[in-house]
Amino acid sequence: MKKITFVISEPMLHEQQSVMYLSAALKQRGHETSLIFNPTDPYNRNKIVDELKAEQPDYIALSFMSGMKEHYISLARHIKEHMDTPIVVGGPAPTYDQRVSQNLGPFDASCTGEGDHAFGEFVENYPLGKLSKNFVQMMDGQLQNGGLMDLIWPLDQLP
Repeated sequence: MKKITFVISEPMLHEQQSVMYLSAALKQRGHETSLIFNPTDPYNRNKIVDELKAEQPDYIALSFMSGMKEHYISLARHIKEHMDTPIVVGGPAPTYDQRVSQNLGPFDASCTGEGDHAFGEFVENYPLGKLSKNFVQMMDGQLQNGGLMDLIWPLDQLP
């Protein structure tokens, strides 16, 4: 069992349904999830790092849209200065902007496409050095692409 902490570091302008779906899918596989979100102070990077240190996750997960890409890259760099926990990104920006997945920068892996099943697989494969579908990740010092898994159909099978 692994612990995954999701971080939402932006004002809640929309519901983060992807985070809710991913959390449910991870829990269904026996993993633990938590969320760090400070709606009154979403950009306080030091507070986020302090909360992450208290949570002690095995993975830090960030999901973001293109308009927030630079903010999350900066946040990930700041987290990496204080922690050595793998940072995994997903959402519209990493899926549609290949620059995120082709140059991971401060991220350890990027989910492109649906993460509902793929994220749980990644969490279980990453420590073993195995490549996961729907993920671009660093392996043996090289960027590796696991390819895409089939789309989930019917969607009723999601938690």
